[in-house]
Amino acid sequence: MTLHVSYEEALRRAQGDPTRGLSRDPDFLGPYFAQVGQTLARTPATDVAIDTERTTATLAVALILGRIRPATPSGTSPSRRRRPPTGSPDVR
Repeated sequence: MTLHVSYEEALRRAQGDPTRGLSRDPDFLGPYFAQVGQTLARTPATDVAIDTERTTATLAVALILGRIRPATPSGTSPSRRRRPPTGSPDVR
């Protein structure tokens, strides 16, 4: 999975978040984006890429879950692992 965002949007988000560290500094973020961009250029076409500027968080989660959850027959829901009763060993 690859999440894409432009440098400008990443900088805007970082500068608006007081909990961020170095990523708030354009002198750090610019070269970092250049390096990551070179790496992303070698990303396989089969990789799932999500543009986080144009995709809501809810849709991004749905896309990711759709790729990592096992497929189920139409009309059924995936089975959920149940916790054993209290006092029972949790064997995996």
